Amino acid sequence: MSPLRSFVFALAIGVFAPAVSAGVPQRMTFDVGSTEREALVFSPAAGGADEKHPLVFAFHGHGGNMRGFAQAAELQSHWPQAIVVYPQGLPTPSRIDAEGTKPGWQARAGEQADRDLKFVDAMLASLRKQYRVDDQHVFATGFSNGAFFSMLLWLERSNDFAGFAVVGGGLHAGMTLPVPKPVLHIAGETDPLVTPSIARFAIAEEQRADAAPDPGENCGAGCTLFHGKADVKTVWHPGGHIYPPQAAELTVEFFRTSGGAHPAAPPAATAVADGPKGDIVQYQSRGVELMAFVYKPAGKGPFPVYMWNHGGERDPMPGALLAKFWVPRGFVLYAPLRSGHGPNPGAWIGDEQKRIREQRSPAGFHALMELHEHADDDVVAAYQWIAHQPFADAKHIVVAGASYGGIQALLAAERDPREHLGVKCVVAMSPAAESWGNPHWAQRLGDAVDAARAPIFLLQAQNDYSLGPSESLGPRIDAKGGANRHKVFPAHGDPNDHTQGHAGFFADAGAWGDDVLKFLHDCGEI
Repeated sequence: MSPLRSFVFALAIGVFAPAVSAGVPQRMTFDVGSTEREALVFSPAAGGADEKHPLVFAFHGHGGNMRGFAQAAELQSHWPQAIVVYPQGLPTPSRIDAEGTKPGWQARAGEQADRDLKFVDAMLASLRKQYRVDDQHVFATGFSNGAFFSMLLWLERSNDFAGFAVVGGGLHAGMTLPVPKPVLHIAGETDPLVTPSIARFAIAEEQRADAAPDPGENCGAGCTLFHGKADVKTVWHPGGHIYPPQAAELTVEFFRTSGGAHPAAPPAATAVADGPKGDIVQYQSRGVELMAFVYKPAGKGPFPVYMWNHGGERDPMPGALLAKFWVPRGFVLYAPLRSGHGPNPGAWIGDEQKRIREQRSPAGFHALMELHEHADDDVVAAYQWIAHQPFADAKHIVVAGASYGGIQALLAAERDPREHLGVKCVVAMSPAAESWGNPHWAQRLGDAVDAARAPIFLLQAQNDYSLGPSESLGPRIDAKGGANRHKVFPAHGDPNDHTQGHAGFFADAGAWGDDVLKFLHDCGEI
């Protein structure tokens, strides 16, 4: 049996009580030479006014951004006593981005005139003035390129940091860690970019620096703890180049314990309920095995299913944030990854569509739709897989998605009557909003809406990239009657920030949860 079929994340994803809500971050700017840099800063949501607070820097991967990583990791919710900072990288050349068109971090000391090391210096100086920072408990973590940069901080700024957490990263050849520091290293057994051999090279150097030799002690599924002058904790998951669902909780737990940071606050301040466990599974589409994430309530079921289809990002998050909302309400949260996304084989749709010229022409749009319809084959295959699981109620499956995933949800709704899938309800968030300037989307998705048998709820935030989907498709959906509806919600976050109105809105169940639950009640799901 493939390890992807059988592996279960042993640690629960925490569901925090409302008292520890991290609130709205502050966008802070920092002058670094002649360049203005920025970061999202979450102030402590717990702890006394005179208390010193741990400080955590979290660096996104190459091509990522501070807002996306803040939404994906949510370290601020896992550690409400801490100051959590998500810095924004600058365009950076890399092995997979030779021209440096996407944001990232310097790989070695001296590159880009040490712009990112100087950025960290500037942030530390400014944050120490604004907050009561506990200088003995300053930590760095990151994913992918951000994880490599965290290791560079160990080399170049070791006096400033108490510990590190590396997710999908490692060390560049020839680097030697100078002093012992506690480190958590999370790696994927099937990572095609930061391969297991690269991760093991870094772990060996971490063990050498920390005088923490083999053998270590078992600390759970895929977990080994090596004791020395400082602890080295390794966690292997069976996935690829992803930020796995347990990474944030493991990071905070490690910083609080091996990092010698403040102990957990009293239960009243950080009440944590038993959270959903994430299972990595595989489903077959066109004869190829693809990865999916499943979060289940306690018990045997069968349970209703909320099937979440991710957007167009190359490395989608596994669905842990949405699981916090849906699993306590008795739903299975099911998050399949499509071909070419994450560690899955196949071409990424983002690369494929770049090859299509004149996408606004009839021929160009036809080629574009072939890509989306090909992707929808994966969606239908994933639907059919979950419908045959004993813990899932096949008569109560919601097909939902956002952005590209919203397109996929509507295309699956169109196929439902033709292929007798049995979709109960459809939730489409901002389908094609970012590319609505292409005039063909309105008619194509309108045809899908008209053909759908299951009730549809289309929703967007006011500050999305375009409200065209609501303006064009909304009236057609409303005209179908019954539970069908659309709604434009108030601006999410900064009214002038389309990213917050798009991806930020999707990730925040507090913004749309009540409305979606009412829709599911009206369409017969609950």
